Amino acid sequence: MTKWLTGIPMIVDASKMKRMKAVLLSMVCTAVICSPAGYVSAQTHIIRLENSVEQMPDTNSQNPGGQIPDGNSQDSNGQLPSGSNQNLNEQLPDNNNQNPNGQLPDSNNQNPNKQLPDGNHPDSNGQMPDRDDQDPNGQIPDRDSQNPDTQLPDGEDFGEMQPGDAEEERDEEKEAETVKVTASVGLGKDGTSAKVSWKKAGNGKAASYLVQRGSARNGDFKTIARLETGKSYLDQKVASANRYYYRVAAKTKSGDLIYSKVCKFQCPLEPLPGVKLARYSTSSVKVMWNKSSNQHAVWYKVYYAKSKSGKYKLAGVTKNNWYRVTGLKNQQDYYFGVKACTTKNVSGFDSPLSKVAKMRTRTYERTTIFAGDSITTGLTAYRVLDEIAIGGKKDVVAAIGLNTITFRTKKVFNGKSAVERIIASKPYRAYLMLGDNDIHFRNKNDLIDGYREIVKAIQAGTPDTDLVILAASPVTAAEVSRRRGFAQIPAYNQALRALAAEMDVKYYDCTGFLKDSTGWLKSSYNAGDGVHWTSAAYHEYAKRLTAYDKSLD
Repeated sequence: MTKWLTGIPMIVDASKMKRMKAVLLSMVCTAVICSPAGYVSAQTHIIRLENSVEQMPDTNSQNPGGQIPDGNSQDSNGQLPSGSNQNLNEQLPDNNNQNPNGQLPDSNNQNPNKQLPDGNHPDSNGQMPDRDDQDPNGQIPDRDSQNPDTQLPDGEDFGEMQPGDAEEERDEEKEAETVKVTASVGLGKDGTSAKVSWKKAGNGKAASYLVQRGSARNGDFKTIARLETGKSYLDQKVASANRYYYRVAAKTKSGDLIYSKVCKFQCPLEPLPGVKLARYSTSSVKVMWNKSSNQHAVWYKVYYAKSKSGKYKLAGVTKNNWYRVTGLKNQQDYYFGVKACTTKNVSGFDSPLSKVAKMRTRTYERTTIFAGDSITTGLTAYRVLDEIAIGGKKDVVAAIGLNTITFRTKKVFNGKSAVERIIASKPYRAYLMLGDNDIHFRNKNDLIDGYREIVKAIQAGTPDTDLVILAASPVTAAEVSRRRGFAQIPAYNQALRALAAEMDVKYYDCTGFLKDSTGWLKSSYNAGDGVHWTSAAYHEYAKRLTAYDKSLD
């Protein structure tokens, strides 16, 4: 303001000039402190005072009209002449020409809108700008840019709260708040679901969380859950042996979504329900299980440990539904479990360990029993039992004339039936061959019913014994013609296969080598009655049993 005052060509004495400056400066300071409107008003008053201030005399004499002479004579109207002519509106001359509106020119040309001597333009309200531009609201900027919220020329805010200030402060607070989300995914406790967990960091708040899933890391993601509270989500709609990608988005109160990094999850195969154990020797245990129904389950990994909660060691990998763990210490407890796998190597698709089973090792010699009727007795009669090279002890529980009924009822083994004799021995494995003694006069379905009762009794009495049902032997075509009931043998064998599956036991048919082109007993293997075998047949039979038995262990 002081530069405005000193730039106005008024003719006053020094003392009055000082007082006027003090008054005007006081008005400006008051306007600045109070409000922008007051600041504009002060500017207007300055202009008005400038135009209406009473001219005061100094060392020069005044004429009766109150005009102040300088060194030039006055005319009768009190006008002061100079080198230039004056108009009748009491304008003060200088070296420049004046326009008819009484404006004071300087060295630059002025327009008729009351321009100040410094070349700036006042607006229609009489406001006085400085050398910087003003906006239409009367604000006076400095050399730094200002926003339209009525700031002081030095860029500082007024002390009074303006309408936009609260919103600006809220924006600043929002910008200062930070939200960060970290996510992880793992297998749920049920072993078949994905558990997505997350944590929020930062001083900001999240209104809700979105759990999203995709099939590729850089692919499309679909929201599968929206949660306002909680820190985890269990995704149960996942398929075994498949790969999924997850991310979590925190939704702020303003609607922004803050995403976590993408997490990969490989859904494992379903765990096997459990395993079955069989003592194989003093230092080995056979672990057995039912294969997984999942087509991706190709391999099985067998583990064992010395305590249920101990560290499990990998015993081996197989495609079979059994595995024999060897090298165990005698008189030691062991726990066994199995994992279903998609590959032989370790992968994220490996199933959790199955329910474990326990066995304590002890001194043990494996016993295998061959049971049946007169055909089975030929193993000892022809002395081929030792040719079945499967290790351990071998025994025969068979008698002439036994069938699917008398095998359970006739006590021909030291006061025990054949079934009771097997249970008492608790063998590692038992082979059963029955039917030729009653198929020729009974319906095959009745024989199947009798066989079922035999299997049930053995399973109940010695559950760890591995049972194998053998196919009934063919007879010669001539014998079929003589006793028509033998014609049921092929269908009977098919029924035995189904029974084995029903009772969860094994079925083995090695009679192919015995048959001729018509499907009946070869004459070269006929012992003479059309039913029993020759010695040659038994030697071949021993070889086939050996190969099959070894395939099981």
